Amino acid sequence: MNKKRYIEFIIIFIFLVSGFILINKTNFNKNFYNLGMKLLDRITYRPKDISNNITLGINKDLEKENNELKNLLVLKEEIYNLTVAKIIKREDWYNELIINKGLKDNLNINDSVVSNKQLIGRIKSIGNNYSVVELITSNKDTSKISVKINDTYGIVSGYSYKENVLIVDNLLKNNNISILDKVYTSGLGELEARGIYIGYVVDIANDEKALSKIVKIKPGIDLNNINYVGVISR
Repeated sequence: MNKKRYIEFIIIFIFLVSGFILINKTNFNKNFYNLGMKLLDRITYRPKDISNNITLGINKDLEKENNELKNLLVLKEEIYNLTVAKIIKREDWYNELIINKGLKDNLNINDSVVSNKQLIGRIKSIGNNYSVVELITSNKDTSKISVKINDTYGIVSGYSYKENVLIVDNLLKNNNISILDKVYTSGLGELEARGIYIGYVVDIANDEKALSKIVKIKPGIDLNNINYVGVISR
């Protein structure tokens, strides 16, 4: 095929294709429209999927808060002097939080603060309609909590952020403490409530001079995930 005839063939081919498109213009437009709608659907439904995920997350958070409240209300039936309060502020994350109940609700300094029957701290300072709760994870000098492990008594002396454990030191060497033993408040000292669960033993070691024991306690509750607390008034 020479060059001239090749060009003629191309021209004829283009003419035939153009004619075919014109003849089937309706179908062509319809197919083009369907393709556009599919692309539009993909663009439209992506935000909808994101919206559904956000809604699902909100519903889970609400369900969690409802379960917290339900557990505290059940506990309130067991402990007549329990006041349910909502956390309204938390800036000093490991040390303190603020709740929406105070003097008008008959709360007092050093009242025990719990979540799901487990100790999370004590009231450090109080106003008419709010209270500052010092958490058990606080490393401030004022946060000392007396604990009981089996028949052994000790004081929580600090908290390890890295290991997420409470430290109880200066324990007598000849004690009967074992790994996984449960730890409760002793009722001694400023925190008068006795028998509130704190956590369980995860490590036992000698101090530097091998004169006493150091015990590490895993808190029984995740303090990062609470919205409501119960205050046990004296």
